Amino acid sequence: MQLPKASHTSQRFEALRGKLATIVSSFEPFRIYWSVYGGLSALLKSIYLWLSVLITAGCYPFWLDRGFLSDERPVADVLLTVIPALMAFTLAGMAIVLALSGKRFTNAIREGGRPDSLFMRVVVLFFHFILVQAVGLVLALFSRSYPDQSWLAGVAFFFATYGIASAVAIAAMLLNISRIYNITGGED
Repeated sequence: MQLPKASHTSQRFEALRGKLATIVSSFEPFRIYWSVYGGLSALLKSIYLWLSVLITAGCYPFWLDRGFLSDERPVADVLLTVIPALMAFTLAGMAIVLALSGKRFTNAIREGGRPDSLFMRVVVLFFHFILVQAVGLVLALFSRSYPDQSWLAGVAFFFATYGIASAVAIAAMLLNISRIYNITGGED
């Protein structure tokens, strides 16, 4: 028995709505990240971003280099070596922060479960760090694949540099977290 046309349309609408809900929920972590991070305003105010722009501009001979035979992009090879090591450092650092969290310490940085608590800001900073590095890694792969695209090498170099600068931001945040850990007495 075939359903009436209105029911068939309703079923298609429900299926489409279900797919849309899945897509939206897949992007939910990015929405949370962007909100806690502070959005475009916080990004544009970041000293680490602008320092990376300056370093990228100052190192243009490196990322413009086409190699001995002018058919490669040596900077891509460097980035493909450096970025995965940075990503490993990032994930290890995040694991350490979460593993060392005693109850009193965790309660102190959770700030009563506020959406923008210190705990969330630390996690968001790690997320930002990983996201920047992942984009840099993908761009380095493209730069290696298309060595004649100088702009691509420059953008990949920028993201790698921004990833390195973000490591300093992570270190500063970990220093602040360590102070709180010290005050709360660490483990319960």
